[in-house]
Amino acid sequence: MSALSNLAGLYPPEGSQIWNPNLLWQPIPVHTVPGIHDIILGSQFECPKFKLLRNITINKDPYFKALNEKYKLLYSYVTKHSGQLIDNIEYITYIHDTLFIEELYNKSLPEWTKKVYPEPLNKLSAISFVTETWTKELKRLKSGLFIARLLHNFEKAMDSTSPDFIMYSAHDNTVSGLLNSLGIFDIQIPPYASCVIMELHQSPNGSMLLRFQYRNDTTKPPYDLILPGCTLFCPLESFKELTSPIRLSVEEWKAECQIDSTINVVRIVSVFVAILFLMIMIISVTYVIHRKLRHNDSGYVSIVQEPH
Repeated sequence: MSALSNLAGLYPPEGSQIWNPNLLWQPIPVHTVPGIHDIILGSQFECPKFKLLRNITINKDPYFKALNEKYKLLYSYVTKHSGQLIDNIEYITYIHDTLFIEELYNKSLPEWTKKVYPEPLNKLSAISFVTETWTKELKRLKSGLFIARLLHNFEKAMDSTSPDFIMYSAHDNTVSGLLNSLGIFDIQIPPYASCVIMELHQSPNGSMLLRFQYRNDTTKPPYDLILPGCTLFCPLESFKELTSPIRLSVEEWKAECQIDSTINVVRIVSVFVAILFLMIMIISVTYVIHRKLRHNDSGYVSIVQEPH
């Protein structure tokens, strides 16, 4: 939908292309990849290591553990009134998104939401966006392929046969993931129609320079973004060097997405021990009940004999 809306604005029909004077729109093809197979922009891709590390971040990282503890009463309050179990920052985001969309469509929000919405739910939801790229390893798995693709596009752009303009359309967490991986995310929820603009310039001396901008408000010009360790017009070689730790190939991504064998062994052993413990408990309870029933049924019943 976002891609189609953008293209409708970029390429309004003209002349013979106008098929409905009341609807200045023309169909433009959008090339898509099923979400589960889109490992560059998708949010449904299968990467077991990413899911494991993000779960560890949300529940075990000291910062998020402290955050969850701080807002424990808020989680309980929202759980009680929403009917959904909320016990960490990830789940609070689902509630925030629901309330935001209902408000956007002028729906009346329940009275209980006034105590938590828009704040502090908005603040917590914004923080949740960094959980996907909190560590270097998460940055590699979430945004490493996309950054590698961008670098490839920049290098190809120096070839006169390459496209002058490439547009990607994805999700809010694609925007936040890219910006946070590059160290230029200010921890605000990317609103609808947000976009990151990357321009390749050639200086008078022939060197290639990158300029990054972010537009998250349609009423204002885009903001300039400066990568840590670089300048407003960042040399392409500097960008290549700065992003080297988080860029990776498809083959590397697939390999790093796999959970370490040691972790797999621990999980298997844990499941086995849990099942074994459960079986022992069931057998023990069954044995006790069986013994009790046998004890009640095994006694002799005294029969009073009548005198002859």
